[in-house]
Amino acid sequence: MYEMGIELGYFNSAIDVNSVISKPDGTTPWTYWQNGGTEFVTITFDPSTKVLKVSAEYDGVDDDIELSSSVDLKEVLPEWVTVGFSASTGDDSEIMNIKSWSFSSVLEKVTDNNEAHIASVV
Repeated sequence: MYEMGIELGYFNSAIDVNSVISKPDGTTPWTYWQNGGTEFVTITFDPSTKVLKVSAEYDGVDDDIELSSSVDLKEVLPEWVTVGFSASTGDDSEIMNIKSWSFSSVLEKVTDNNEAHIASVV
């Protein structure tokens, strides 16, 4: 979260694009953190609106978060990318495990003769 343009150091979830400084429109506080709990996170991108959206929840806890940010991935990503995850706890220590993840994309490619080819990665 930001206050007078400065990123605050308390619990938050954020969207960072090519920076360790969170985008002001893509940051939200999260008041619930559970030791040993399982967090479920979904990340989606809508290329028509250029909106990157993150939603997260702990199993059985009514404190879900949802945040989004406008980002043109064509401008900030190269043709080939590597997907990664990061988390930090500041001065605290914690073990974080990714139990599962999946990636899905549909690519429409138009050839010289205007034929469309659809590719899918799962």
